[in-house]
Amino acid sequence: MTQAEMRNVGCRSAAWFTAGIPVFAEVNAGANLVLALAGAYLAERLAGDTGQRATTAVGQMLAAFAPRAMAWDMGSLLGDRAFALARAILASLELVADLPADTMPSMRPGTASLSPEVPVDAILRADETTLTAVVQEIEVASAYGQQPVRLEAGTEDALLAVTLERLRWYDLELGCRLLRAVAYLGGAAGMDQGLDFLVRQQRGDGAFGFVAIDLGPGVPPGDPRVQRDYHLPVTLMSLWTIAELTLDGFHLMGLLGSGRA
Repeated sequence: MTQAEMRNVGCRSAAWFTAGIPVFAEVNAGANLVLALAGAYLAERLAGDTGQRATTAVGQMLAAFAPRAMAWDMGSLLGDRAFALARAILASLELVADLPADTMPSMRPGTASLSPEVPVDAILRADETTLTAVVQEIEVASAYGQQPVRLEAGTEDALLAVTLERLRWYDLELGCRLLRAVAYLGGAAGMDQGLDFLVRQQRGDGAFGFVAIDLGPGVPPGDPRVQRDYHLPVTLMSLWTIAELTLDGFHLMGLLGSGRA
């Protein structure tokens, strides 16, 4: 992926996040804006935009909405460190938001190994629930790519095979997590296939994903719920994966340890 391609992907997505602020703020505003904040930050890292105009716009809206938020239905996209990550990004913008308390301590780099170790043949046969659990273990054990993980030889290749299969099924959210997990284990030959596929899923408006969720009969494709419930999480996960696979030494969760965004 060339620098020009990275900038193009980032610029288009940054514009999409900025334009989508009113939609994200309509329902479950606090949680949606936390996701949009991380997405805009990633987009502008890819774009090389040090002005952080999109990130600032989302951050200002999040700071305004946070005191009025009644619930924070974050889902699992950013794990249990979503608020710590949001605080780190906001701090870099000299903004403060009244966010809920964190549920997990900050990660500290070191050395880790999965316990129990995950057999390669089990990965190849795993269903979605098992794969999600495996990915979560790798994310936690590696501190999202910041520390080494010892696993059975061939685990990376098995995970990549499953990753490409999931992407072919258009399970972009799990496919992105799997692709990052492969990178956290040191990478595997053929990862570029997954990255190239992911980049091609960017729409003309800057969002990612061409298949919308089924919202039931009578819901038009342009319904705001499609943008919030499908494109927002898929775009965040796609940008997170593209950034970590293309920006040298970049780890999104590394912001928690460095204190810098």
